[in-house]
Parts: sequence; structure tokens; C-alpha cells
Amino acid sequence: MSFGKTVGDYELLGKINEGGMAEIHKSRHRGDDNVFALRIMLPGIPRTSRNVRRFVGGAEVVKGLLHPNIVGILEIVLDREMPYVVMEYVEGNNLKQCLLRREAIVTQNPLEILMQVARGLQFLHSNKVIHRDIKPENILVSIAGQVKIADFSLAVRKDKDLLVSRAICGSRSYIAPERVLHGRYDERADIYSLGITAYELLTGHPPYSGKSDQEVLSKHVSQWVHPRPISQFAPAVPPELEETVMNCIQKDPDRRYPDVGLLIRDLEEIQSRSRPSADRARPFLEAQDE
Repeated sequence: MSFGKTVGDYELLGKINEGGMAEIHKSRHRGDDNVFALRIMLPGIPRTSRNVRRFVGGAEVVKGLLHPNIVGILEIVLDREMPYVVMEYVEGNNLKQCLLRREAIVTQNPLEILMQVARGLQFLHSNKVIHRDIKPENILVSIAGQVKIADFSLAVRKDKDLLVSRAICGSRSYIAPERVLHGRYDERADIYSLGITAYELLTGHPPYSGKSDQEVLSKHVSQWVHPRPISQFAPAVPPELEETVMNCIQKDPDRRYPDVGLLIRDLEEIQSRSRPSADRARPFLEAQDE
């Protein structure tokens, strides 16, 4: 799809990203000139009911939920020829890109980044939504510093104390151990993924790596493999922040924060005591290169 092509009432202005089932375009509504992001099902994928359900994914779960720290899903159009989802457009990059580029908006404000992600996650959980794929690639950072959770393709609505899934879906570097071991999970699985993301934000890399997905998964679930302390890579990180992040990534969900609200409470307390300056925060991401 090229610049100038129209989909429904929208003019495509340029492709932002592409995945296995869809591509995302910056788009302008022809009626009011407002800018949105359109997630459009790829032309080569058969329009079967099963494929359309997969394409829509968790968008239906979060449609209409509005919060400053999540990307709003505004409309789902199940056109037979061209199904698409209308989303809030964010001018900026995802957190992974920001980390790779050592962008100041991230290196100077890591605690603020975590606070905003946690608030967005708390809002989702309060609406009985579990994201299931929290990771740096799914966190958008606007040029103004606004942080928003994105990509709800794996989001599910929680209708019981524990959810059960036989399939291991989500990014292997950020997935909670209980989802791998027995498939039973709740909101604490998102807290684990947020903790892994926080670890990467502060050190420049996730705590577990390997030559294959299976090797990474085995490290997540093993009771004999534990993350190295954050302070080994980033000595400028306050000890109380390191402790908070490490609590999030406990392998036993009963040893993590039971809900995001308590995590936010501790982050706010850390923030009130010591807001990292640029000189303190920069080593969070640069220590690994020394």
C-alpha cells in the first residue's frame, strides 16, 4: 500500500510498521484531517472468519478504553475486502528503539517511563484486561515524553481468578514462568513482563538471553537461574529501585507484587525521595559499554 491510497474514510500517509498479519499506516481522516494509525490486514491473507478473528485479536477487548498511558482503539471495521482497526496515532518511537539509540528522553527519565507504563497497566487491569505481551517494542514514547502501552493483539479479558492457556504466546524474553510451566496466570504475569522491561530499561538488556527461544524459556522457569543484580551493570540505580524491579521478576508469582497499585506506590515513594538527574540516569544505560 502506498502514499495517497485510501482505506474507508482514511488517506494513507506512510507505513509505520508491518507484522505477520497486518501493516500499520499513519493516516488522515478525509472528513476532519485528524491523524490516526490504521492497522490493516495484509492483502495476501485469506479473509476467513478464523483469520479475521486473529487479526482483530484483543482490539475488541480494549475498544473504547481511554487512558493517557494506553493507545486508544477507536474503531474496528470488518470490511470483507479490507478489515482495519483505527487507533490513536503517537508521534515518536517505541521504547526498544529509544534504548538502542540511547535517546535522552529515556536515559534521563527511566523512573518516569516506568511510572507511566505502570499506570497504563493498572488501568487495563482495573478493566479486567490482561495485556500478555508487555515489552519495550509495545511501549510507545512520544516526542513530548508521553508513554503509552500499545499492541493489544494478545490482550484477553479476565473473567475468573486465573486464566488458562495451553499456547505459549508472547515474546519469549519477557514471558512469565507460570505461563510456560502450566498456562495458569493472572495480572501478575503482566507485572513480571513489566519487571523484565524495567530491567532492560535500566541495564540496556533483558536479564535472560540464549541462542534459541527454548534456552531463554528454560532460564525464565528454572529455579537455579537468577538474574544478575542490576547494580552490576548500572551502579547508579538506587538500591530501592533495584529491589522494586527484582520483586517484579520473582519466578514465583506469590512473591511478586500482587497488583500494580502497590508497585506504583513504591515507585512514587522512590520518585519523591530522589528524582534521577541526567547525570545520574545516564549510567543506567551506558555502564554496559564501559
